[in-house]
Amino acid sequence: MSGHSSGSRPATEKQRNYARSLGLSFPDDISVKDMSALLDTRLNKDKPAKSTHKRMADAFGVAYSEYTGKRALFEAIFEAADDKGPADLCRWFAFRVCRDIEKTNGRPMSASLHSPSLSAVAEQMADNPAVIDSIHDAAETDPFIWWGTFTAPNGRVLQGGSRGTLAYSEAKRLLEDAGLAGANATQSTGPKTSLPKPARSGYTKHDPLRVAQARQQARTRDSEKKPRTAMSAQTRDRLLIAGLVAAGLALILIAPLFR
Repeated sequence: MSGHSSGSRPATEKQRNYARSLGLSFPDDISVKDMSALLDTRLNKDKPAKSTHKRMADAFGVAYSEYTGKRALFEAIFEAADDKGPADLCRWFAFRVCRDIEKTNGRPMSASLHSPSLSAVAEQMADNPAVIDSIHDAAETDPFIWWGTFTAPNGRVLQGGSRGTLAYSEAKRLLEDAGLAGANATQSTGPKTSLPKPARSGYTKHDPLRVAQARQQARTRDSEKKPRTAMSAQTRDRLLIAGLVAAGLALILIAPLFR
């Protein structure tokens, strides 16, 4: 069941006393589940979830309390999307990346979670096991609430998700190609590109061969975008070592002349 779920069993007296000691207010008929959510939100210093966040949770069938915090709700959405499979996981991730890009550019949201264009982007991302792997790694830091750094009103600098991951880069590229974010949000120029689509065989996150191949393809694309230098660092190191060896040999050869 999705949406608000308060349960029927009333909160225990122990819960009530603890909540009062924290200065929390609550209705007399509050349930055990709602009280637990209320306490978790306070103890974890979570923010109250807004109606927009709860609608996103509804889209993935997440049950929540009216006291569920924002971070707790986003973590539950990630788990629900992940359980549904790679396409839904990528749909949630791409939606959050799209929101980040458009918010940064001062644009209104151009796609909903149910948008066919967003679903098409998600399908392409889901065919790349390295992207799935990258999404899981990114979720360990932040449940896709926001990216980059943020300075709180009290001056504390907070760190969100990284925009430098493979998953974020691929989502951004595909979203822009689809005209859903960034400079192409209002008009699309040039042909649309997409990730290569290997044949599917279920959830491929744990297929080491496909992960390695996809990562190599991503590194190749990244290297093609970078300006070529006259000499690589590895080549310079090899030449330096060769020079040192040659100098050492020369000293060994001429040392007897000075005895």
